[in-house]
Amino acid sequence: MGTQAVPLSSLGLTAKGGGNPPVTGISVDSRQVQPGTLFAAMPGGVIGATVMVMLLIFLLGFILDFIEITFVVVPIVGPILLAMGLDPVWLGIMIAINLQTSFLTPPFGFALFYLRGVAPPSVATRDIYRGVVPFIIIQLLLMLMLAIWPSLATWLPSIVF
Repeated sequence: MGTQAVPLSSLGLTAKGGGNPPVTGISVDSRQVQPGTLFAAMPGGVIGATVMVMLLIFLLGFILDFIEITFVVVPIVGPILLAMGLDPVWLGIMIAINLQTSFLTPPFGFALFYLRGVAPPSVATRDIYRGVVPFIIIQLLLMLMLAIWPSLATWLPSIVF
């Protein structure tokens, strides 16, 4: 199975200067490394790459707000995963659910801090953390269901559009 490299120019990155060609890879030890090669070489192919990206987004959601993740991480990994054959609607929904789930998890769970701000003083932070566990499990199960049956996310948009 061959690998398909995505040029960095497709991400909007080009070399500056007089007539230089667009940057199509990263030079490492006088070798040209294509960005998509790393993802395609991961164990599990597209599935392994998707799991790694989802795990990265989940972990970044602990410490970063969704704006930073969507403006920094998604433009880097999105085109590569799409070039590997993933459905853009499915990928967008998976990323959105993943971000929402990561905002509910400690240590920084932003949604938990918002709830702490409006909860009465009689509600302990520990109770908020315990109360969110079923919702985290439900969202993780939803992501698993969408991974097994992608048509759950893509059926209605395919009918409407």
